[in-house]
Amino acid sequence: MKLNYKISEDQEDLIVNLTGDLDAYSSEDFKTEVLKSLTTPKNIVIDANKLEFIDSTGLGSLISIYNKVKEENNKITIINMKSNVKKIFEITELDKVFNIME
Repeated sequence: MKLNYKISEDQEDLIVNLTGDLDAYSSEDFKTEVLKSLTTPKNIVIDANKLEFIDSTGLGSLISIYNKVKEENNKITIINMKSNVKKIFEITELDKVFNIME
């Protein structure tokens, strides 16, 4: 399934809504667009409610974005993650890196 994403912002956060698969085919464009949208230092909130699948390249994109955000002393919060996606974060122990909320 193709990845679709919507990026918006409020005063404090950059908000990213994901739909589909964050994988080798979509991760580079996704990372580029999110980083391009960070015109000022902000926290990022990723709504993963409609994220169906993530692979290692998708995780790599999130880590790259995390490293950039962390340089500015901000954080990434991932909300509404499906259990199959959350399991990948737990297996890789990235649930200890990202702020994950139900």
